[in-house]
Amino acid sequence: MAQICEDMNTVYNGEQIAVDLYDRFVKDIKNLELKQYMVKAMQEHLRHLQDIEVYLEFTGVKPNSALPLAGAFANIKLMMENKLKDDDEMIKTAAEGERMGVSTYENIYGKLKDKKAKDLLDSIIKKDLNIAQRLEGMVNTYGN
Repeated sequence: MAQICEDMNTVYNGEQIAVDLYDRFVKDIKNLELKQYMVKAMQEHLRHLQDIEVYLEFTGVKPNSALPLAGAFANIKLMMENKLKDDDEMIKTAAEGERMGVSTYENIYGKLKDKKAKDLLDSIIKKDLNIAQRLEGMVNTYGN
């Protein structure tokens, strides 16, 4: 059970990073329609955080945002610092971040034994993949 909680805390950390990044996007994006979609994506990640909190509390564990992150998550913020030049770059960066998160979550999913954790993570993976695909479809639409 300890490994499951550690893995789910890693997912929790990834979702926190996503919320932080989308918050930054929302502040910097110029196109109103794109800004509204980024708000929706951020709200989805906030729901994921709440769902993970409920799961961890059910298992008797408090969410730990201080756990070390997988290398992919640690690099997302660094990647962000250099790419926020225009709306299309922000879309590309958000889509890349979603794909990194999905990849990491799929690796964790393969290790999970707890059905509730697997069901929760499966739902998060599907929703994050949907966000990534939608963002990828927006590339070269909002250039400025």
